[in-house]
Amino acid sequence: MKKLFLILLIASIIIIGCDRFERNFVAPMTIEEFIYQFSTSATRLLINGAIDSLVVFYSAYYKNNGFRQDDVIKFFDSKEWTEQAKISISQQSRSNTITFGVEIKDAGIPFDTTWVDVARLESGKFVWYGNQTDPIVMPKQVVVAQVLTSLDCSACPTVKRRLLELQESFQERLIFLKYHTRFVLPDSLALYDDFREEAVYYGSPATRPIAIFQGEIIRGGSPADMEQYYGIIQRFASEYAEVKLSNLTHSVNNRTITGSVVLNFADLNTENLYLHYAVYEKETNAVYLRDRDVRAGHVVRGRGLQALNDYKDGEAVNFEFVSERFLDDDTYLVVWVQRMQNLDRRTDSDRILNAIKIRLF
Repeated sequence: MKKLFLILLIASIIIIGCDRFERNFVAPMTIEEFIYQFSTSATRLLINGAIDSLVVFYSAYYKNNGFRQDDVIKFFDSKEWTEQAKISISQQSRSNTITFGVEIKDAGIPFDTTWVDVARLESGKFVWYGNQTDPIVMPKQVVVAQVLTSLDCSACPTVKRRLLELQESFQERLIFLKYHTRFVLPDSLALYDDFREEAVYYGSPATRPIAIFQGEIIRGGSPADMEQYYGIIQRFASEYAEVKLSNLTHSVNNRTITGSVVLNFADLNTENLYLHYAVYEKETNAVYLRDRDVRAGHVVRGRGLQALNDYKDGEAVNFEFVSERFLDDDTYLVVWVQRMQNLDRRTDSDRILNAIKIRLF
């Protein structure tokens, strides 16, 4: 009897669990579902005055004859909608982008207007993008982790292990670079006067290790310090980028690297924006003095930067720089865009906006 009761109990738990899953499961939204939901929900939100909730239907990169996402919300908020308000949608064309006529009527005001809008997929759901013929869809951020390190730093081998673990989790969404500097003893991998510019910019010329994620600094390599790494990377990696980098090309002549990359800013102000580029060697023969089982890797072998003040959106930016060391076959080229108010010292608003990486050989 007890055995029968146990079987029935387990079966009921399975049935209830399946039922709960089915009720909570949300299938990917089709264009038809999107139009129906917008027509009904948006009308109800207008009548109830819940204007701010309409933002979920509009891309953060919405642009329609000068109107952006916040302008549309302000427009909806500028009217005293009545119970007679109604939103109607009429399809005009369907290809990679699906164009609709959006009509809003309210006989109680009275008010009647129609505009053309485009629906596109973003992160698995449809949103309005405006009347852009080929809107730029911004990707999620690729996170750049920069580490100021040294071969005689006691905590640096553990930091390297942790970043390699995180690389397994985030894959191509995480790039990490290591700037080797003198700590107590000279470092055979150190370049550019011990990467003094980077050390001074991040405000810690004498501290090792320092980990910088998109410009956010974590000093030290204790377990408590490293515990913060995942959350910071996850936060930036889940956010949409303000710049898209694409079409990265390069050529190598001895130690000179020449390349170009196309940038799209979604109308971002390019003042105080800089294009950075660096090459790093994935694995070296040098070992940490405090842990000779760990070889130094992701070591920066050359780097450079240039201002983007006069850059025109959608064009290719050309760059050239010289590696300070011989480039072997496990070297990678990394390019990123960074906001820098002052080249001499980091400010709280300085951030890496996005990055791209390619194997050099």
